[in-house]
Amino acid sequence: MAEKKKIAVIATGGTIAGTGPAGDAAGYRAGELPVEEVVSSVPGLGEIANLEMHTVCQVDSNDITFGAYREVKNLVEQLETDPSVDGVVITHGTDTLEETAFLLNLVLDVAKPVVITGAMRPA
Repeated sequence: MAEKKKIAVIATGGTIAGTGPAGDAAGYRAGELPVEEVVSSVPGLGEIANLEMHTVCQVDSNDITFGAYREVKNLVEQLETDPSVDGVVITHGTDTLEETAFLLNLVLDVAKPVVITGAMRPA
């Protein structure tokens, strides 16, 4: 069996980390759950990769700041230099996910894979 890859997960909040009453998608609060809780809610994820969690912020993606973008960029570039890290996943709110992906595409100079993901409903 192949050795599991090590993936760094960077959390920024958003709907993917949202909480609210069951069945009430309109009444959720974005960015409430810690990244460890979001990741642990996906059955079997730990069986396919070793995960290393990082939290930059826990906000609605409409409220993300330039400082948070800078921190994400710096963290991804720092993780690039760690030979034990095989790739990076960034969890993000969907309202500004495309804009963040575009910005990171312009400013990151890394060879390791970087994936940005979100969800249209709270965790």
